[in-house]
Amino acid sequence: MLFDAWADATLAAMRPRTLPNSYINLTEDQGEEWRRGVYGSEAKYRRLTEIKTAWDPRNLLRHNKNITPTTNK
Repeated sequence: MLFDAWADATLAAMRPRTLPNSYINLTEDQGEEWRRGVYGSEAKYRRLTEIKTAWDPRNLLRHNKNITPTTNK
């Protein structure tokens, strides 16, 4: 569709001028690599993974833009 092409071109033109992270609840989940980047840094993502592993090791709270715990018990 014409609108899709316009939107894709606009996004491509703006991408070099945007930050790699954003408000996570206002975005569409685009997979593991995207989730790792949206939190701002690899160190921050590792820390969130540690917290998730400590508080939700069985990954019961997974119906969002999920951070997977390092172990599933």
